[in-house]
Amino acid sequence: MNDNIGKAILWMTSSALGFALMGAAVHDLGNIPLAETVFSRNLIILALTGVVVIRQRENPFRVTLQNRSIILRSISGLCGVSLFFYALQHLPLAEATLLNKLSPFVVVLLARMFLGEPTSRKSIFAMVIAFCGTILVINPGSGYSLVPALAGVASAFFAGAAYTIIRSLKGRIKPHLIVFIFSLFSTLVTLPIVLFTGIIPNSHQLLLLLATGVFAGLGQYALTKAFHYSPAGRVSLFSYLSVLFALVVGVILWNEVPGTIQIAGGALILTGAVVNSFE
Repeated sequence: MNDNIGKAILWMTSSALGFALMGAAVHDLGNIPLAETVFSRNLIILALTGVVVIRQRENPFRVTLQNRSIILRSISGLCGVSLFFYALQHLPLAEATLLNKLSPFVVVLLARMFLGEPTSRKSIFAMVIAFCGTILVINPGSGYSLVPALAGVASAFFAGAAYTIIRSLKGRIKPHLIVFIFSLFSTLVTLPIVLFTGIIPNSHQLLLLLATGVFAGLGQYALTKAFHYSPAGRVSLFSYLSVLFALVVGVILWNEVPGTIQIAGGALILTGAVVNSFE
């Protein structure tokens, strides 16, 4: 498959919108347990991708046996999603989303280590800028929610690992199969926890859980397609559009206006992303 940056940008923009709307749904869920939220998200995505798998008469289990990297991608993805949802439940929407968007910088590092994609001095400089911005967003010692903020950073690491594996699978495994196997794995892992700790959602929460799965499915599929059309580090910049989408939604629905320090930190992270995008 040849790289196509135009298609990659389109898919990544669609992914950013999907994930921003997913984040808004999770942010508004209230007392729904974390495991139940993760389970619902992946169960819905499993159903959506399962239809495609059945129609194309594919055997995802044979694919898994042939390339076990997809299991590592599923483990990384589950850890990333769980930590991100925890951050979304305890932080303002835009700030949780911004911390998770450190993942492209993780992709740059891991793509060099495992895929042989080059890392320039410019990329290293960009990562230093982003790291400084992260410190400002977290703002330790100010009474800020440190544990959820660190969870947001950790979610970026696991997401970056998952995205790097997706890139390594380019041309070998179809995007919908990658998403299907990840969703099946995550559903099976979280099911026992839900059976013991889950609660019955009200009608509003039920709609939000449904929206979480639908928007996550759209975002995940579009992201997987984006990484199939362009090098991982190059197209990751456009995933930052989800921060803008999340900021707008947070201000409109919950009046979540970031503080001056958080805005400065976000500006540094975005600056790092722009610097890293230049050839």
